[in-house]
Amino acid sequence: MTKFVLFPARTHEQQRIENMRKHPLREPCSCHFDCRRLISEARRKEVWAEFWSHHLEPRKAFTRSLIDDMGPGKNLRYHLLDQAGNRRWVCRTMFAHTLGYLKNSLFIYHIIRQCRAGGGLAIPPASRRGKGSPLDKDCKVSLPIYD
Repeated sequence: MTKFVLFPARTHEQQRIENMRKHPLREPCSCHFDCRRLISEARRKEVWAEFWSHHLEPRKAFTRSLIDDMGPGKNLRYHLLDQAGNRRWVCRTMFAHTLGYLKNSLFIYHIIRQCRAGGGLAIPPASRRGKGSPLDKDCKVSLPIYD
């Protein structure tokens, strides 16, 4: 017989600390845009610490505020704030690595996908949870009766 060990539920603070450990500040990019020159390493650490000090929804809003959608079928523009608070255009690798993610992160991808479906990166789409009709009410198929 297998015994199951129940672990105590994690608090929000414990979850935040675990996420910070999973997503450390990564190396800056080495692209031809010279993003390293625009954003200093100290500023990247500040942005990373600010990003991970929040819960999930504020992190999503923070990420949305730094991405510009150039239109349907167009590229996205990623920004980071420099010491003076000015938005500086950086490559996707530098943006993702500063937040502790990889270049092709699902977190960033899902934010972009949700916002493009919702009509823009500034406003997230409204939740559709609980809006659909129950499956058993929609069923109007009658089964044939055989003798």
